[in-house]
Amino acid sequence: FFCSSVLNAPNTCNANADLKRTQNASLMKKVKYNIAPMMMMAYDEIVTEAYDRGLINGTAITRNDARRFLYKYQQNHMQLGEGKEAAYNEFPKICLPEETLEELLTVSLEAEREYYSSFLQHSNATAQTQGEEELRHKFEKMKSGNAFCSIDTRSVLADPKWRKAFNEMNKKGNENDE
Repeated sequence: FFCSSVLNAPNTCNANADLKRTQNASLMKKVKYNIAPMMMMAYDEIVTEAYDRGLINGTAITRNDARRFLYKYQQNHMQLGEGKEAAYNEFPKICLPEETLEELLTVSLEAEREYYSSFLQHSNATAQTQGEEELRHKFEKMKSGNAFCSIDTRSVLADPKWRKAFNEMNKKGNENDE
């Protein structure tokens, strides 16, 4: 989706592709921490950008270890709000503009009509309206759940609290190297 539909999202595209390649059942069983896929991707976006900027020692710390470290660090050292998505909600985000979301919804509705036209032809008007309303409802739910957003990694990496986390991570990584 990110690679074909959203322009100028190379980091998200690359992170999503890499996450799909590496995220399998055996990997998830190895992760001792219950990290939801949305959170895993958030940490991955941050880790990828941090590697690119040289904030993580890539020879001493693996990408997976960096994600887990940031997760534990955030849980243990930062004030989080309530709820299971509190950690994700604490990150600053960059979301698609409203006009792009409207275009995406329009394309989705058109695709729904095109791909399900044979079904819709045999349905009554009420069923067709309910189908469109359901799609709109799901789209709004995704929108309010930040499904069309990515982490503002620049802001995260500029935050002194996160700089401290990277310093601690590198220190531990260098200690393990020795």
